[in-house]
Amino acid sequence: MKEYVQALIADDDLMPVLHEGKILKLKLAKSEKYPDGFHAGVSNQGDLFTSCADLVDPKTGDEYDIDFLVSKVDGDYKVVQPFVHSVNGEKNPYDLAH
Repeated sequence: MKEYVQALIADDDLMPVLHEGKILKLKLAKSEKYPDGFHAGVSNQGDLFTSCADLVDPKTGDEYDIDFLVSKVDGDYKVVQPFVHSVNGEKNPYDLAH
């Protein structure tokens, strides 16, 4: 996940994320709990895994919890899709079962 984020971050340290038809430009949000912005936990459902990171919109201050959908590809685990899990603590529900 960290490699995926680093590959997407532009010179301005912002990562693009698609949310509700808009491309957001977000920055990793470091905190005492998550010094590098990345959460330690990994969840899985079948052959899909998710892990997340905290990011912030530097223009608005809105806080985003971004989940990264991970799958095994050619023997390695790869991020296949980032998506917004919550905005300012308000969850954006999703279902990996389908």
